[in-house]
Amino acid sequence: MPDQRMVVFAAIVTMMGAIGCISSAQAEDADRFVTVSGLGEVFAAPDMARINVGIVTEAKTAAKAVAENSTQMAGVFGILRSLGIEDKDMQTSNFSVQPKYETYEANRQRRDRIVGYRVFNQVRVAVRDLDNLGDVLDRLVTRGEANQLNGISFHISEPEPLLDQARRHAVNDARRKANLYADQASVRLGKVLSIQEHGGPRPQAPQVAFATRERASADVPIARGEQSLSTSVTVTFALQD
Repeated sequence: MPDQRMVVFAAIVTMMGAIGCISSAQAEDADRFVTVSGLGEVFAAPDMARINVGIVTEAKTAAKAVAENSTQMAGVFGILRSLGIEDKDMQTSNFSVQPKYETYEANRQRRDRIVGYRVFNQVRVAVRDLDNLGDVLDRLVTRGEANQLNGISFHISEPEPLLDQARRHAVNDARRKANLYADQASVRLGKVLSIQEHGGPRPQAPQVAFATRERASADVPIARGEQSLSTSVTVTFALQD
């Protein structure tokens, strides 16, 4: 009768051999894959705009310059509220008080003397009704108190549903490429092994150039155009015979 310990040992060796074969097959499958990138892009018209409107005042003293600026800025806030802009959509983005210098030369030495003060006060405004944007600009710049308008940017207020569409397009684009490679290699596409999104998908915010009260017209034309929302992914697919 064979030694029982030898029988157990042989069984263990047989099982280890079977496990080794399975592991080798799995390793071979794991080494067979294709990695491709995919791009997804959608276009949509923006439904809101952000503008930076400001007041610049000058006076002999800082206190007077600030007081004049505050009065004019109160008028700007009043115009915005009369046009239906809510307080949550108005935010001060810059406020500064700077001295003005008179520069001259005496005895070959340059000397600077403060001759007044300049106050900058800028507010970032969200305009959620683009049909009202031209009137907002007209009232603020050509008829109101504001004397600076530092650009306009257009946005989509709820981009996530559109970005999800772009993500689906990106994965489909990756799968299309992977299928092409698999067909040319006479293999079949297997399951997805990994998906990686690159960076954060960001909608592009087109900018409108700087304008001032002198350059603005009484009838401000606005072209909102379209925005591109895009994302890219890298997808790894297993390959099968």
